Amino acid sequence: SILTSSAKLQEALKVFPTKTSMRFTGKPDGVNIIEFLHTMNTAQSIMNLTEKEFMQILLRCVSGKVYTLVHECLSYEHDVSDLYHSLLTLYDQRMSSVAARKVISNFKALKNSNLMKVQSQIMEYASRIAAQLPKGASRTAMFNIEASNALTRALPPSSSTVVTDTMNTLASKLQRLPTFVELTKALGKYADTINQDIQKNGAVMNRNAPGQAIFESSPRQNYRIYAMENRGGIRREAGNTRGRRMYQNYRLTRRNNRVERRPIRQYKVNALYESEASAGPSRDRSYNYKRGKTFGEQRNSRDTQFKGRYCSLCGSRTHTADMVCYKMRDENNRIVETVPTFYHCELCFEKLGKKLYHPSTTCFSKDRPNKKSSENTD
Repeated sequence: SILTSSAKLQEALKVFPTKTSMRFTGKPDGVNIIEFLHTMNTAQSIMNLTEKEFMQILLRCVSGKVYTLVHECLSYEHDVSDLYHSLLTLYDQRMSSVAARKVISNFKALKNSNLMKVQSQIMEYASRIAAQLPKGASRTAMFNIEASNALTRALPPSSSTVVTDTMNTLASKLQRLPTFVELTKALGKYADTINQDIQKNGAVMNRNAPGQAIFESSPRQNYRIYAMENRGGIRREAGNTRGRRMYQNYRLTRRNNRVERRPIRQYKVNALYESEASAGPSRDRSYNYKRGKTFGEQRNSRDTQFKGRYCSLCGSRTHTADMVCYKMRDENNRIVETVPTFYHCELCFEKLGKKLYHPSTTCFSKDRPNKKSSENTD
């Protein structure tokens, strides 16, 4: 027995977390169960109390529902290990190993994060995964493997390559797999570069899958991939859908065959006139009864529809360069698909004062080299 006097008891009460602010109540805003049990073990290593005395002091360190639980466990003569197991089962809010493995497999570095935050989060998840194994070399090895692989997956592609190269360099130098701490120390000299890469190319939350982060490719990577070889002014492209190609070929065929089509707005106006003439009393013909808008409002909505579009081939704002530009024609006045050039057309720059990036062979200026004159056509 250790607590043989009041002085010993007062000393034990000072060492153990018996103060109101340090007691474990089981509430979310209170002391964490892991922190509480670690404090109890530290105090026990100092005082070295007997099991009965330790249980009595434990009752002074808890309150509320936890006090009732501990008191019932003592009445059923549970030992300290059973009591700790009951407390951890009820109040340990940490992530399970299965849930941590699922989270770490989809973990990505967000744009508002940095390398230090990513490493701390990965260490937390990897430690929960390794907790399913007993203490020893196997748990340590699992932690290092899971954490290193997760760091490689979480970073953007360029930073992930840096991590992989650093890991291979350490492995060849140490003649073994480096630990996660050794890897993070070696990455310290690349911290600024990796942080900039995370802020620029980091992941964002996936709207289609809440709670999951994905890497967004840059806007330039979202464009179609074109072979930048100007073979007779024909654009050769890869990565286009079959339906898009079929529709563009249809547009080319219709335009090259010079099929006259009535504009959609004119067709609607004529249809409105005919319906009014057959319906009886006339009404305001400047009003579109289907849409509830005047023609001026329709024109404004049409301008809004093409807002943000610009064709670098002809300067028009109704389409873009990746669409079929109807002003790009060959010497036979047939529309050809054209890829923008690196230098602007000198003829258009002298006449129009605009920098239009199309080849001189498809220029719509009358002074282009291969433009057929009206005399030659006659």
